[in-house]
Amino acid sequence: MLSIALNEVVVTAQANGGYNLTYIDISGPQTLLFPTLDLLYDWYLINFSNDDDDNETCNLSVSLSSIDSEIVPGGSVILTANIQQTGSPSDLKYFYEAYYSDQWWELSDPNNCVNNNLEYKMKVLGAIKFRVKVTYKCGQEDKEITSEEVSTNSKFCLSDLNSQFGSNMDAAWNSTVSRTNAGTGKYEDGFIVNFNGSIPTATSFQAQSDCDIVELSSITGIQSPTGNVSPNFIGYIWTVGLFHTHPPLTNCPTNYSLLKGPSSIDLSSISNFPKVVRTYDQTVSGGHDIDLPTMDTAYGPNCTTY
Repeated sequence: MLSIALNEVVVTAQANGGYNLTYIDISGPQTLLFPTLDLLYDWYLINFSNDDDDNETCNLSVSLSSIDSEIVPGGSVILTANIQQTGSPSDLKYFYEAYYSDQWWELSDPNNCVNNNLEYKMKVLGAIKFRVKVTYKCGQEDKEITSEEVSTNSKFCLSDLNSQFGSNMDAAWNSTVSRTNAGTGKYEDGFIVNFNGSIPTATSFQAQSDCDIVELSSITGIQSPTGNVSPNFIGYIWTVGLFHTHPPLTNCPTNYSLLKGPSSIDLSSISNFPKVVRTYDQTVSGGHDIDLPTMDTAYGPNCTTY
């Protein structure tokens, strides 16, 4: 709304009736047509509507900051939307999405979603892509744009198995030695590492047998989810690592022997995760010293391949 006094404008009568009011603003001379004017008054309150409000020009572009190409399951990905704009877009809203299990999912992670930043806790394994969609208003028009994608791969690797579960490995070997000393026959210990969308955890197992049994037990409990797996959900289970010991032959006759490293049965098992076996660092025969030096040998893939 603009108040102007009549002595600041030029009033011109039109042949077909009405009046032109001519005035000057910052953009130059302007003219308004009035059907009637009461020239007894020395001012008028004139409303100006700006038609350009409905045709306001806004340009908005959005990109996501780069992220690491690999991330450990349960780790954090910080997604940051970088906005470039001209004009005056308003009511900006950010919607972060992840492409996983052959579809796009809107992320509903409760962790630190503030304006153009999102901290996403990695709940799944394998390749995953992210993008951000921004909705906004330009004048009265609703608009939306979507960023290009950034990618990462959620992997649990041999280095993670060793660093996070080294003490579990030592405990398993100590149990093997203790049970062998206290019993008869052969003993093995180990654990499976499962990831449930939150953190990797170890589940222990034990086996024992007579000296003439080659394979003490078959390992069970290997898991991976099937179907559409949502990156928002905690509760799917992947097996991401395995450790086991080979049995000392201290309680066995001298004609029994055991090679160092993984057995042929170990090597024939196909899996999507790294595995480690602890054995003696040499071939041993029945009745050997139980405290001979040991070695850890990795087999299987170096990282998960889900």
